[in-house]
Amino acid sequence: VSSMAPSMRDYPSFKEYADAQREIGSCAEDFKATMKTSFKWGSGIGVPFGVYCAYRMGHRRPTQFVAKAFAVTLTTTMAFGCMGLMTATYNCLRVKM
Repeated sequence: VSSMAPSMRDYPSFKEYADAQREIGSCAEDFKATMKTSFKWGSGIGVPFGVYCAYRMGHRRPTQFVAKAFAVTLTTTMAFGCMGLMTATYNCLRVKM
C-alpha cells in the first residue's frame, strides 16, 4: 500500500524514526543505569536464594554447597540482567511522535 498518505500510517517511516532519535539524543546513561539496577537486584535476590536452594537440596559438603549456591546466584542474576536488557532497550527505542 505505497499510495497511502503519510498521515494515514500508524507508524513512523525509517527516516522519521531516525530523525526523532537524533533529536532525542543518546540514551546510554539511562541504559547503563537500568542495567546496573537490574544486576544489583539480581545479585541481591540471587545470593540469598542460592544459599536457600543449596541448603534445601541437602548439599552439606562445602564444595557442593558453594557450587549450587553459585549456580543459582548466577542464573538469577542473569535472568534479572535479561529483564533489565529488555526494559532498557524498550525505554531507549520509544519514540513520541
